[in-house]
Amino acid sequence: MKRFCVRDLHGPFDARTFAALASDARIQWREPLAAPDLARAGAWLQAHPDASLRLYGSACAQLETMAAESFVPTRVWLDGPRFDELSALPGVLDLTLEGAPAGLGKLLAAFPVLETLETDFRGAPFELEALANVPKLRRLSLARTSLRGGGPRQLPPALAILELRDVGADGIDEMLCVEGLRALRLCGIARLRSIDALTSRGDLRILALESLTHLESLRVLASLPRLESLDIAGLWQFSLADAAVVTSIEGLRHLAIDIGGRRKNVEIYKKVPLPKPPPFDLRYDLTTS
Repeated sequence: MKRFCVRDLHGPFDARTFAALASDARIQWREPLAAPDLARAGAWLQAHPDASLRLYGSACAQLETMAAESFVPTRVWLDGPRFDELSALPGVLDLTLEGAPAGLGKLLAAFPVLETLETDFRGAPFELEALANVPKLRRLSLARTSLRGGGPRQLPPALAILELRDVGADGIDEMLCVEGLRALRLCGIARLRSIDALTSRGDLRILALESLTHLESLRVLASLPRLESLDIAGLWQFSLADAAVVTSIEGLRHLAIDIGGRRKNVEIYKKVPLPKPPPFDLRYDLTTS
């Protein structure tokens, strides 16, 4: 796995600070930088289009300054609670929010061409109506939240990759009804009993089901005609007979299964001897598949 390079910035500094950084590194700072240092950071980001920026703490106040005077990269991490609304940032394609902003809809309106949104709301609710402000969104990850309002009509029509992690079960069925969904991860969804809303999802190719301890059936897997990668982990409530549906999936190329007890897992692998899938990646490039 490729190592991710992160550099914390503390002023004052000069161009040598960036000399050893990988071209796709993330630079970040907590305290506001002086104007010369801010300009140097912006210039480095502009010269390295694969790089990304994280602002946290009081440094979040400098995002507007960077947009007006310097440069904002295509991928940005922000402390959500530090923001309510922003001036338009049409160059940002990939946004991570750590914590919930006071006004999610107003904040997302600043990112009109956003394609990837990753959030950890730390228990605060996620208002699905806010997604109407990011119509080009293709990748969505929601963690440690509950879903409020809306349904499939509230979701961006281009949405293709969805990750729900430690999310309340209410509203999950509506999320699973998204047309065109191609990759899905469900992890730690409390009280989720059924994923039958996925029935006959003709575009779904990658599926990860993890720690869904209340899930009652896997039968829906047989109805997914284009499924290529399946990762089942921590579903110990299922018997070998319950998981036998896995052996009937035509076209499956990758499989990882953990239904508790080594013997049960081995019996499945004997019938379906496939390599394990790579870890689920919100930023899959599915444009050529």
